[in-house]
Amino acid sequence: MMFEAIEERNQLAGNENQENYLKAENPKILSQKEKMFPDFNNCSTKNLETKFVQHNNYWVLQNYIKASETFLCNTTITYTTLGELGYLHNLAEIATRWQGPVSAAILAPGETFEKTLDVIFHLRECASKDVKKFVTFHIFFNFGHFPQKILNSEELLKYKVNCSRNLKDLDVSNGYRFFNGIFFPINIARNIAWQNAATYFVFPSDIRVVSFS
Repeated sequence: MMFEAIEERNQLAGNENQENYLKAENPKILSQKEKMFPDFNNCSTKNLETKFVQHNNYWVLQNYIKASETFLCNTTITYTTLGELGYLHNLAEIATRWQGPVSAAILAPGETFEKTLDVIFHLRECASKDVKKFVTFHIFFNFGHFPQKILNSEELLKYKVNCSRNLKDLDVSNGYRFFNGIFFPINIARNIAWQNAATYFVFPSDIRVVSFS
């Protein structure tokens, strides 16, 4: 019995060595996608949780106003963009043409915060159902230009919107950033939009570019 057990163990070890040899001799042929993106199939879908975090010299409200539709990390591509008052109306056409997740980093320091919310909710509730469906907003502002009030999740749900108002009359820069000498941090905004995208692949673009033809 002892010799039989030893022989069986040696046979198993030999089979294992042979399998390892064959694997070494015949390695798996990777596709171009597997070579370029080895972790794509094992990506983890993010939980788009609302957080108040610091990013360099800015406060960021991540996933502050979320899209109603969610996506798995390996099923589509997120359109990432950035902007501020005066350009937000373009998101209506972007969302309609893209028909997929959009991650938007919006600079809204000081008094522009409330005005930015007015535009965002007008877009969601009045201008385009696709904005509400696809666009997630991350709002950020400088340390020294904190908004007078930041609405919590319950207050956002009860936000009152007057759809009789003209969107272009709302989406106008009031000069706050220029009067206070605040420059627009393009790279920081790009990173905020990219880092909070729900999908593995992203498509960075300018909020003023709306043609996908």
